Amino acid sequence: MSAKTIRIVCTGGGSGGHIYPMLAVIDELKKILSTDEFAGSHATIYYLGSPEEYASEFTHRNIIIKHIASFKMRRYMSARNILDAIKVPFALLQALWHLFWLMPDVVFSKGGSGSVPVVLAAFFFHIPIFVHESDSIPGLSNRIAFPLAARVGLSFEKTLSFVSGEKVAVVGNPVRASLIENANGPHTQKAKTVFGFDAQAPLILIMGGSQGSTRIND
Repeated sequence: MSAKTIRIVCTGGGSGGHIYPMLAVIDELKKILSTDEFAGSHATIYYLGSPEEYASEFTHRNIIIKHIASFKMRRYMSARNILDAIKVPFALLQALWHLFWLMPDVVFSKGGSGSVPVVLAAFFFHIPIFVHESDSIPGLSNRIAFPLAARVGLSFEKTLSFVSGEKVAVVGNPVRASLIENANGPHTQKAKTVFGFDAQAPLILIMGGSQGSTRIND
């Protein structure tokens, strides 16, 4: 009996807020695909998008990168909107081309403007789309993706006011296992010493992204 071929496409980005939760999902997918249930199967995971400075995170996980032109969907007036508007149809053609040849079993989207062409192309080819939203208020990219998705995962119950139904589940935010495993490691203890914290007390690290980082730092 020939081995079953499994192809999974991941998309999203290009900020760390999209990439790192996606990497957490990829790490878990690789664990699942290595179990006896998938013995004899040949699984390949692809990333479609513009990884930029995060490319090494994919390559050392043996994820195949297929580049899609990057652009940003701004909701304010900017001269750069004209250039990005030109990139959109080109990015969509790239996504259609790659998905036509790959024909993956599923597309997992983490949101971000880079995911939109891939999600639209997957919907065109009737490829199941799984979407995850990390923020309580979803961005424009995922609001476009929600109606097209077969399944939607949310981090917060509050987000149910934007999307609901049987295909939606509150699953929390994907976190890389390495962060959890090293939560009480030597770096944590060193940080407590450097900052003069109680060595026995829990240490919580809070990082904000985009507007969140501005509010925290200011």
